Amino acid sequence: MHEMSISLSILDIIKEEASKVSSKKVNEIVLEIGSLSGVEVESLSFALEVSFTEPLVQDCEVIINKIEARSRCNECQKEFPCESLFSQCTHCNSYSSKLICGKEIQLKSLVVE
Repeated sequence: MHEMSISLSILDIIKEEASKVSSKKVNEIVLEIGSLSGVEVESLSFALEVSFTEPLVQDCEVIINKIEARSRCNECQKEFPCESLFSQCTHCNSYSSKLICGKEIQLKSLVVE
């Protein structure tokens, strides 16, 4: 379950950022997880719950925004939603495209006291 290692990495980032502003408490974090990132959101939520035991992040609200994958067609230059890296363009049926979003795993923001 790589979601546990991701949650521990997120915790490390939170500690680092909180220490930069001398914060002792993080109230909220916002994550963005792409639909093609390979992360199971429910597993990540559980892993975060298990790893957030320190006073710094105890009772921290975790908001996870799912980012739907989108590609840009190399033939017609239009954007379209995609379910894999090899999705067909919904406009011209080409398979030649470039993923423009959907693989991200980002800590978008955190709210500290």
